[in-house]
Amino acid sequence: MRRGRPGVAPHAPRHALTTGVESAVLRRLRLRHLELLTVLREQRTVRGAARQLNLSQPAVSKMLREIEDVFGAPLFERSRTGEGQYVGVSLLRSALAMQATRLVWADSEGREVARDMRSGGVTGLHPTKDGSLYLSANTPHFWTALCELTGLPELASDPRFDTVRKRAEHAGEIVPRIRAALQARTALEWEMLLGERVPCAAARAVEDMFDHPQVASEGILASFEHARIGRYRGMAHPIRFGAGSAPAPFAAPELGQHSREILAWLGYPDEEIERLCSVGVVVGPAKGARA
Repeated sequence: MRRGRPGVAPHAPRHALTTGVESAVLRRLRLRHLELLTVLREQRTVRGAARQLNLSQPAVSKMLREIEDVFGAPLFERSRTGEGQYVGVSLLRSALAMQATRLVWADSEGREVARDMRSGGVTGLHPTKDGSLYLSANTPHFWTALCELTGLPELASDPRFDTVRKRAEHAGEIVPRIRAALQARTALEWEMLLGERVPCAAARAVEDMFDHPQVASEGILASFEHARIGRYRGMAHPIRFGAGSAPAPFAAPELGQHSREILAWLGYPDEEIERLCSVGVVVGPAKGARA
């Protein structure tokens, strides 16, 4: 995660994509995944696919990991039982899963928490005539389309801004001009205008999602108890499978919380476990403490 850059407010309120309007962004992502698989079948290598799609090799590898996350589990289930599984990845579930790192709300927190996850520059949240709009315009064709549709074609043709790195370096000049142009319409109007050409979505506060009826119906969130933080709500299951019930979600463990259990499972005797903990080789709870 990068810190805020010039022209980008470093402490903007955290937001989530709205229900129903995130479809354009996610549909574009899914089309890119299908495009990647098609190109990869032709090129045979990640390097070749990256070159043809004008992406970096790490970006292609990340997309492949995303595909594996969705299809790996049901294929593994088929290899064990001979039967596949239904995989539920709704647009809403996908949008919230992409923001799971900030979809956390402790009981002790107020509603507005300054936590901005933007990468800086053009991609991120921008104020409009009414509401905020999330834009993602890193690739050349998205950037060109954004400049054209906002009435700033000169930005697309300026060699100072022809790469993501250059645009990030000149964010102090670019972002104010884009935001000034966005004042001509509301977030929802821009979403309609940019359509399929620029990944975007009108934004709403993350806190509104915690009690959204569709989120509750999907069982996306759950309540957790943490030894230090207390009770909080967060992401439970980013993917829903058709066969069997999902494992119960649990809070992130404390450092070394399960060290003794793991060492015992590996066959270490109690005396050796105690020695490793006492000399600091292993971090673990005090002897007799409950995990």
